[in-house]
Amino acid sequence: KTIGEAGVYYGCRLGQEVPWVYGFPFSTVPHPQYLGATLSFVGLALLFATPLTIVQGIYGVAAAFVILYAFSSWVEACL
Repeated sequence: KTIGEAGVYYGCRLGQEVPWVYGFPFSTVPHPQYLGATLSFVGLALLFATPLTIVQGIYGVAAAFVILYAFSSWVEACL
C-alpha cells in the first residue's frame, strides 16, 4: 500500500509520480524482491539436489539465475 499500484508496475518509469520508500526492508537490502528470489532458487537447488540432478547441472542452473538476478539488480540501480 505504501507505493501503490503504480509503484508496483514500474509507474515511475512511465511518468507517474511514485513515492520513494526508505523503510524496511529497503533500509537493509536495496532489492529485497531480487534477494528473495535468489535465495529461493538456491534453496530449491539444495532441496532437489540428488546425484542425478547434480550431474544434470542443477547447481549451474541455480548459478545462472543468481547471475541474472544480480545483473537485473545492477541495471535497475543504474537506471
